[in-house]
Formats: sequence, C-alpha cells, structure tokens
Amino acid sequence: MNTITANVKKIHIGTSHEHAQNKILFALFSSAILFILLNNISPFGDSSQFKMHQIAFGALAIFTVLTTRIIIPHIIILSFFVCIIFTSIISFFFYPIDDQFVNLLYCAAALIIFTSSAVSLGKEKSLKACQIAFSIGTIAVIIKNVVIWDQIYSLLVLGYRAFVYGLISGGPNQEGSWLALGAAFFWKKKGFWPYLFITLAINIVYTSRGGLIIFMIFMTLHILTSKNASKVIIGAFIALLISAFFTYLYIADHTTGISLLDRIIGRALNTHDMGTVGRIKLSEGALEALLRNPFGYGASNGVWIINILTGHNFIEGNVHNIYLQFFLDGGVQSLFLYMMVFCYFISRNFRTRFRDPFLIFVLMYLIVGFFRFRGYDIMAFSVMGMSEAIRLLQKRENFAKSRRSARHANYISRRGLQRARESSLA
Repeated sequence: MNTITANVKKIHIGTSHEHAQNKILFALFSSAILFILLNNISPFGDSSQFKMHQIAFGALAIFTVLTTRIIIPHIIILSFFVCIIFTSIISFFFYPIDDQFVNLLYCAAALIIFTSSAVSLGKEKSLKACQIAFSIGTIAVIIKNVVIWDQIYSLLVLGYRAFVYGLISGGPNQEGSWLALGAAFFWKKKGFWPYLFITLAINIVYTSRGGLIIFMIFMTLHILTSKNASKVIIGAFIALLISAFFTYLYIADHTTGISLLDRIIGRALNTHDMGTVGRIKLSEGALEALLRNPFGYGASNGVWIINILTGHNFIEGNVHNIYLQFFLDGGVQSLFLYMMVFCYFISRNFRTRFRDPFLIFVLMYLIVGFFRFRGYDIMAFSVMGMSEAIRLLQKRENFAKSRRSARHANYISRRGLQRARESSLA
C-alpha cells in the first residue's frame, strides 16, 4: 500500500513539475515572439544596438536547451542555411565581414529553437502565443502612433516617412507589413477580420503599398477558401467596409487640399518617387553584380558591392527582394535551395488546403518577399520553425494512430482464429 502511495505521489510531482515547466516555456515563447516582432525596442535607449528581442530569445533558447529535446527541421531548410553560411565564410576571404552574418546565424538558431519549443508546447499553445504577441504588438503600435501624432501628421500631410519612430525597425512600411502578416494567426477565426481591418487602417495611415497588397491577398485567399454559403456574406461585408474606407480616404486634407487616397495612388504610380527610383537602381546594380559573380558575395555584402559597381551610396542594407538578396549573398546555389524551400511550403499549403495558420504566414511572407522584407528576417524563420514543429507533431500522431490500428487489427485477427478453433473443436 505504501509503495502504491509513493508511486502516486511521484506521478503527481512529475505532472506538477511538467505543468510548471510548460507555463514557463509558454511565457518565454510569447515574450520572444513579441519582442522579435517589436524588434526596435531596447532597454538601453533607441541608439543602442542591444535589443530586447535578443534578451527574450536568449532566455527562451537557454530554457529550451535545458528542458527539451533539440529537434532539427526539414533537410531542405537546413541545407539552405548550411549552403549560405558556408558560402559566406568562403567569401570572407575576398570580401569584408558584414554584421548581417551574425543575423544569419541568429535566423538559423531561431529556426531550431522555435521548432524544438513548439513541439513541447503543441499547436494550440504555440498559436495562442503568436495571437497574444501580435495583438499586444498591434495595440502597442497604435498607442505609439497616438503619442507621436505630430510625426504621423507630418507623414500624412508632407510625406516625411524617415522621421516616424517605429517599434519595428525598417520604417513605417516594414512596421505595417509585419503587423498585417499577423492576421495569419487568426486565420479562419472570429478575430481574423477585425485584426485585418485594424492593420489595414494602420497601413492606410502609413500610405504603405505593401500593407495594402497584403490585405488584398489575405482577402482574396480567404474568400477562395471559404465555403460557398459564407462567400456572399463575407463579400458583402468586405464591400461595405471597403466603401467606408475609400470614402474616408477621398476626404481632402484641410491643410493641403490633397486626399489620402490621392497620396497613396500617387506613390503607387509615381516612378519618380524616391523609394521607387532607389529600388530600380538597386535592382540594376544587383544584376550587374550577379553577372560579375553569380556565386555570392557573403551575407549582406550585396549592397556593398552594388555601391562599388554603380558609384552610388545606397543607405539600404538590402535590395527589398528576399530572393535577389539571397542570390547576391549566397549565390545561385543558395537561391536554388531557397526556391526549394519556397516550393516545399507552397506544397504543404496545398496539402493542408490552406488551413494551417503557420503555413499561411510563411506563404504570405514568401509572396510579399518579392518586393518587401530583408531576407534575414528572424520572425519569418521562427514561424517556419513552428510550422515544422506542427508537421512533426502530426507525423507522430499519425504514427501512433497507425500503431493503434495495427494492434487492433492484430487483436481482431487473434480473436477470429480463437473462435474458429473453438467452433472446430465443438
């Protein structure tokens, strides 16, 4: 009796310990996602290179290594990282070492850590953590915009984008785009449309073309994958809200007499816009650099070599196209492997019939990556890791089901043989 009681106590203590461990992991996981999203927040002031996301991710990484089993993601994603890291190391014998090489290693670490920690948390808790992080991040950006309304007003009236402080690095365009991608975590949930339209409003204020494109892709994909009965209702609801938004956009500003809609269309069609001109010149320089060396210049040395070849002094650290960026930095071999990563996630979306929120996030990132983002985006590879964790969990579940089915079939077979013998003896 005492032995049974002792064993029950051990099981209870073990369960309590595991429950407490999962709570800590969930808190660290959520914090890491939040600060990777709000990657411009620093505990030592805005000018510091030391950011909160480094502290949050470091805490998650240490806890994950100490308490869970490290899991390696799919060989295709791993091969891409091995290739571009190896190419960068070789290129450093000929070209300077850029700090983005450290960021590349950070992305690889995030992929592995989030794969391992998400396997321990499970799909539902991992998804809940992402929903909490992006909701808090969106609220924080809204509060920030209210506080710095003078900067937002200058952006709306005069188009001064460089002076707008952001909680997400890269300026208003990047901030609006990352928040919009967060709608994937509410995919097919009640909060999807409210979140999507809140981020649409933020992107309209920022006059962000990328954010508006993300909204249109999300809207189209949601309608195409919805059931027939709900398409009419959703379509009518969207049409009503879009009409309201465009009515607001068309109201002229009392200072300049120019409507916000005119400003957005003007930026989209204006080929003399500084951002558009800069990207065209960057792309031209990238093509020249690739013709000289198609095997890569090392992590984020692409813009450095473009500056040398073109004689310009581009302040950007990337070419605003993740595929072109990886082509420049890692060469044709890295681009080939990244395109395999692209096909891998596209095929998984089709196999799951566009139902998995993590895969939807990665899909949107890969599509928008043709004109937005830097390539070495920690958030993107973190979510890729989560999607890998869900795949592995599903694989384990399917394996367990097949074993249970096999045992059941074996049991039925044995019972059938036993009954046959009994009937023959009778």
